[in-house]
Amino acid sequence: MRLLLMWYDPNENVQRDYEGTLPITIGRAPNNTIVLDSLRVSRQHALIQKINGKLMLTDLKSNNGTGLNDKTLRDESHPLHDSDRIVVAPFDIRLTLLDDGPDSTPDSADAKRQTASFDLPAPLHLLSDTESALLQDFMEVKRFAAGERLFSQGDDTDGCYLIDQGVVRLELDKPVDDEGDTDESLALVEAGNFIGELSLLDRLPRSASAFAHTELTARKLTLDAFDELVQAQPKIAFSLVLALGKAAALKLRATTKRLDQLSRRKA
Repeated sequence: MRLLLMWYDPNENVQRDYEGTLPITIGRAPNNTIVLDSLRVSRQHALIQKINGKLMLTDLKSNNGTGLNDKTLRDESHPLHDSDRIVVAPFDIRLTLLDDGPDSTPDSADAKRQTASFDLPAPLHLLSDTESALLQDFMEVKRFAAGERLFSQGDDTDGCYLIDQGVVRLELDKPVDDEGDTDESLALVEAGNFIGELSLLDRLPRSASAFAHTELTARKLTLDAFDELVQAQPKIAFSLVLALGKAAALKLRATTKRLDQLSRRKA
């Protein structure tokens, strides 16, 4: 079984990763598979291995315990799964299963290793391969049929979307007593752009409704995943906030230009 472990090193302000096979030991001592340089890390802190055919994380009687998602292990073992989060404070480690034994082919392992299936918009395209993979590990692939609603105006925010394939139509809902009583198309947003980013940043209700104008493939960054990213990967989160801010600013400029054109027509 091959695993990929990726984490941010706050001591040197760099991203690190380890790809290898079991068993994997984690600790401060130099004889560990993964050496983490911090006084909060025990010399022999944790072990990843197979027990009775199951992938398990074991805390090796460490001083501060080993975090696993929302649990803290203390001298105990717990099953591990793909995308689990292992915390050996101050290090936050993401687990990716590259294969599950001898039946897996190298090609399938390589395909999973390359989590960056699609390009990221500026300035996220400047992230390293490891940083890009870490960011995309927080995102969920979603597919929508043409005409399907992604979210409605006035909804509480639950995240934002990065469009990979297809077009999203943004609409403003007219008041019930408005003439025609129909929705008004606000904009068409193509692949490579974010939607819903403003609500993610300000935590206010959705300012417009979003529909799949065509068949759509997008990646969703949920509100919880965004908050977790901020805590676990602050450097990557900062780049993401810049990208979301840029997306929101471009939409505002486009709306301002459209209003200016409408006012000139009426004049």
